[in-house]
Amino acid sequence: MGSDSSPEIIFEAVLDASEKLNTPAQFVVFLTNDSALTLFAKYKTKFFQNSSGSKIDFCLVQDVISMDEEPLTAIRLKRNSSLCVGIKQIGEQRIDAFVTAGNTGALIAAATIGLNPLGSFDRSALLALLPTKKRPLAIIDVGGNISCKPRQLVLYAFIGAAYQRCMMGIEIPKVGVLNIGSESKKGTSELREVYGALQEYASRPDSKIAFIGNIEGREIFLGNVDVLVTDGFTGNILLKTSEGISSYIFDAIRETIKQTDSEDLHHNLENLQGHFNYEKYPGALVCGVDGILIKCHGAATRESMKNSILGAIALVQNNLLEKMRLEL
Repeated sequence: MGSDSSPEIIFEAVLDASEKLNTPAQFVVFLTNDSALTLFAKYKTKFFQNSSGSKIDFCLVQDVISMDEEPLTAIRLKRNSSLCVGIKQIGEQRIDAFVTAGNTGALIAAATIGLNPLGSFDRSALLALLPTKKRPLAIIDVGGNISCKPRQLVLYAFIGAAYQRCMMGIEIPKVGVLNIGSESKKGTSELREVYGALQEYASRPDSKIAFIGNIEGREIFLGNVDVLVTDGFTGNILLKTSEGISSYIFDAIRETIKQTDSEDLHHNLENLQGHFNYEKYPGALVCGVDGILIKCHGAATRESMKNSILGAIALVQNNLLEKMRLEL
């Protein structure tokens, strides 16, 4: 509830995800009464069993936090909303992961207040994967905190590196800081402080990261860095600008070749576009709290929500939280 998408589209994604699994899982869908009745009437034959043996249950809630609500006010006044109830169940260990396309600010606030911090984190961040020429890049933060202190950005580097070690098997992740130039003196005083701290840490014999310095925007997609550190304001703009540019370029190419009869050309273009399609990638991981929380686009499609659900399951199966605790 509370996304720019419809409950029906999101529920169809749950069905799709449940049928992709090789082993049974239990899904809990948080819905208001009216939405639950509508979906039950349409999908009741699929509720308790499908090809994988997975079960899908409803958890009925009273409130919905909309996209335009002030986060702290919303989570205080709407404790029985789908978002707050889901995070409460994470804290009580009644569910293993929580996926939402709802209000980002409310998600971050509710997670920070309702869940224990992971290690020495005091503010949550969003980690998302971007495609590059070589392998997916973990960028943190993409919208959790608008402004960050140097200490928080340094912690982002550590948790991004821990993610890449745990999920991608990169023993010594290459870490960079998004900046306006590659020189150490570029950028704000905060970024210069982060540069010095990461450089000092990376020089230690027991360092688990390789700090490669500042990264300019044009270098991001070359694939020479595994973790890109930035504040949530800049990171969110980067993420959405990248998606917009990708969509524009592929639309322009498709318009150019629409009169071409070559099936191979059209097929190759579709494959290439799939590589850059955000719907193919899991949503952003909420980092810094003791729980697996995935934030999808507000206007989540059936495909993007399905992949986010499957991504959350993979994080649970790979024991990401336990590995991050050990790493940090």
